[in-house]
Amino acid sequence: RTASAHLCASAGPDDATPDTLEGACAAARTVYPADAAMVAVLLDAPLAEVQGAFGQLQGRSFIKPLPGDVLTLHDEIRDVVREVIWPQVDPDGSQRRGASHRAALYLAAQADQLFAQLEKVRATPANFLHENHRQKTNITFSEYTILRRRYWRLRGQQLTHMLFAALDEGFETFLALYEEATNQYALQFRGSLFNFLHPYTSALSPTQRFARDVRWSRQLLEQGQYSEAKQLTMAMIAQPELPPRDQIETLILMGNIETRLGFLDQGFANFERAVRISRLHELHPELVRALNARGWACRSQGRHDDALRDYLEAYQGSLLITDWQQTVRILTNISFISALSGDRQAAFESALSAVKLSQRSVARREEAAAYSNLGAVHVRFNEPHEALEAYTRALNLIDNEQDIDLISLIRCGRAYAYQLQGAFREATEDLIWAMVYGPVNLRPRILYTQALVERDSGNLLQARDKLVVCRELSREIGDQFNDFKSFADLIELVWEFGEYDHWSTYARELDELYSMQQGTEAKRLRGSCLRKLGDLAVFNGDYDAALAFYEEGYPLIAENEIHARYTIRSQMQQSDDRMRGRVPAKIMSRLGHGLAQCWRSTPMLVVKYPEALLTFQQWIDMGAQEDHEAVAYR
Repeated sequence: RTASAHLCASAGPDDATPDTLEGACAAARTVYPADAAMVAVLLDAPLAEVQGAFGQLQGRSFIKPLPGDVLTLHDEIRDVVREVIWPQVDPDGSQRRGASHRAALYLAAQADQLFAQLEKVRATPANFLHENHRQKTNITFSEYTILRRRYWRLRGQQLTHMLFAALDEGFETFLALYEEATNQYALQFRGSLFNFLHPYTSALSPTQRFARDVRWSRQLLEQGQYSEAKQLTMAMIAQPELPPRDQIETLILMGNIETRLGFLDQGFANFERAVRISRLHELHPELVRALNARGWACRSQGRHDDALRDYLEAYQGSLLITDWQQTVRILTNISFISALSGDRQAAFESALSAVKLSQRSVARREEAAAYSNLGAVHVRFNEPHEALEAYTRALNLIDNEQDIDLISLIRCGRAYAYQLQGAFREATEDLIWAMVYGPVNLRPRILYTQALVERDSGNLLQARDKLVVCRELSREIGDQFNDFKSFADLIELVWEFGEYDHWSTYARELDELYSMQQGTEAKRLRGSCLRKLGDLAVFNGDYDAALAFYEEGYPLIAENEIHARYTIRSQMQQSDDRMRGRVPAKIMSRLGHGLAQCWRSTPMLVVKYPEALLTFQQWIDMGAQEDHEAVAYR
């Protein structure tokens, strides 16, 4: 206060009482920036009296006025006060800590009021697209954005003062703000929290340091800095005698990092260990997270039945512990597996339930992920228009954030929808962005979609090159799903290039690939591959082999069809279009007889797809017609 009195006296006479003016100076050099209300709290003085002194301070040479009637000391003066004056007048820092504690409480109260205002609006960027919502709230999107930024700025100031006033209490504030920023999807502010905490890192306890490092590793992971996240997580895992919960936390983190770096087997091993530790110590919330993570690893490897088992157990566990964010994540995963299995109704019911639950729990990231999954389900059932709507809603929720991982996933999915619509330029833009910024484990999917774009654009050589690279990368990282999909499309291109004699090579590789697969999707892909191999064998003159391929392939397609592009009708029509007029009628008749007999031997096929017998009969009739014409000619 002596230093404050000196500063005030040097500026000239004042109308305010000396004590109040001196106190305002003290407040300005202790807590900054500050407004009159904050100074009144710090001095425990009437606001009217403080406002008079506060107004006189604005003309002082050492004061820097800021917008909103907020004052702070000029930078040079603040440095002198901090480095020279404070060590003399407050050697143990008790005055400054007390002032900062009161300031933190004041800032928290101000932020709470602003949060209540924001909650009343309950706006997201998408809400402001609707005129009715603007009339209802009487607030524009830009005004809401300003309020939101002001809110997080207040929280940052609160954390700064609380950390200085009492480190343990400040660290609890850090943890609370981290969770709030995560739930509100304010990733930019969440990243800045670590800057506030950094000066105190060396003073943290081992438990606090671990809690801080776990969150920083998660931040790095979501920003796409996988190598940095891995290095930090490995250091945490190496710590001796980690408690079981901390072991599980680091194992799930490492599994996520390894998987995104393309090391799918290592990722699965980490998740598997997390599941075992959770079961051993009966840690139910941790088990839910570990099972969901292991299910994702199984899905990434094409083991969809194993994935579904993990998801269903995790789902039931999440309901028991009422962890709605985990429930949303698990429902989206269940939905995706249902879509892969061709169960359209189950896929959409789970997807829409996830969307509704995410909106109710006010978790923007989960809502964005739920909409992204809904888009993927629409794509799966050949509904690109609806898929684009879902992907657009997902991006509207997060496009201003730094969640590179999720943005890459959404843009990759949206590219597939664009490809279905023939919007190749838009698809290519999304795929390039995802390839540049996305995780390694997403690259096989990107390459596969790029191949489809090239194929549909008529660039068959480029499409084949993309599929070959996709298969190489898929095998390198253990992505059996995209390896199998790319293999199926390569067989299609083999026919386009007229390389019919390659059928035996691909047939042997199909058996090897299928031996490592399971689930409905694997059966559908095998059926499609067998049908394509049948076409190759027919045009190579290997009719017995072709019939064997068709007899196994067509029923597999029929039992596991999904939508118009992958039904028995469309697949059979493609073979029919290829062979008519190019394959001898006797051969068509021979194939028709064999397939008709095969179809009639399975009653379900006759009941569900009776028209297939019509196609086979038409093939049979081709031979009979040729015989009739030959007799007539003689």
